[in-house]
Amino acid sequence: MKKPILVYILFVLLKPVFCYEEPIFHVHDRSAGADYLVKDFFVYNYSESLLQGYARLFYSGTNYRQFVNMTVSLFKNGSLAGSKKTYADFETYGSSGMLPGTETLLNYYLDKVEFDSVCFNISYSSTGINEAKFNKDALTVTNTLISSFSGSTMKAAGIIANLSDVALMFPCIFICPYKDDKMLLYKKTYADAPDNSLASHQTATFSTYIDLPASYDSILYVPNYSPTLTGPVIISSIAHDSNNEVPKDFFLSTNYPNPFNSTTTIEFFLPVESYARLKILDVKGREVATLLDGMQAVGYQAIRWNASGLSSGIYYYSLEAGAFISVKRALLLK
Repeated sequence: MKKPILVYILFVLLKPVFCYEEPIFHVHDRSAGADYLVKDFFVYNYSESLLQGYARLFYSGTNYRQFVNMTVSLFKNGSLAGSKKTYADFETYGSSGMLPGTETLLNYYLDKVEFDSVCFNISYSSTGINEAKFNKDALTVTNTLISSFSGSTMKAAGIIANLSDVALMFPCIFICPYKDDKMLLYKKTYADAPDNSLASHQTATFSTYIDLPASYDSILYVPNYSPTLTGPVIISSIAHDSNNEVPKDFFLSTNYPNPFNSTTTIEFFLPVESYARLKILDVKGREVATLLDGMQAVGYQAIRWNASGLSSGIYYYSLEAGAFISVKRALLLK
């Protein structure tokens, strides 16, 4: 008699608690007040009593903003049906702060009500001008992998690398499925860094479980850390501005996005003028495309790969430049 009970318990434990179906509501490019634009807002059924919403917010102002929060108000036939306020989840300046020209992400749990329209309202504080700013070049995500776990629940894993000269506090990753360039939802997870501190020029792994939407065409991995607890960030090994040193070695990055649908971008760096060849191989090692073949100047390059003519699956891209050879993996999903 114990055996069937055990099997039933295992089934309950392994069965996904929740899976995303199609969104019940979405709007795009909606104003949230002066200098703020809600690029994407999706709402899903979460439980019998709750809805879950995800927003991608863009700030176009000229001054820093701290403690950015946004209230979502739900309306039915012109009457208020419910509302919820939450603070920005993605830091670009101090605590829930935003720098001009940046995006942030917000996650909502709303009481389940009937509604037919939404309104967005922003609030913020202008304190904390001396706090450290977020440096978008301090972290990079590589070697990502999506694997099946149970039902619609997938396991997302990868490696996050600190490219800066200081330890970064509370490194985390936002895993953002997209469709038609619209963010559908996101999942935040922290890197497996000792004492929540990722040492200079070191890597850490991350993994989490995510319920993916019913339909998506790419996944964006956005690294983040706490600017407030980290302090000023110094980078001497990336050539993104005139004050940084030029990298001394060849480098091939992980394609972005990955997985992808139809098109993705591959970046690499050449420290000297070189004859370079960038080719695409299938899982059997057969060459299916050549993206680059010829002399290339010193510096960074970004190559767009259009794989619309290929079937879904795993592919490898290889960069050969002089004696340098590097191969990385890409996952095409259609």
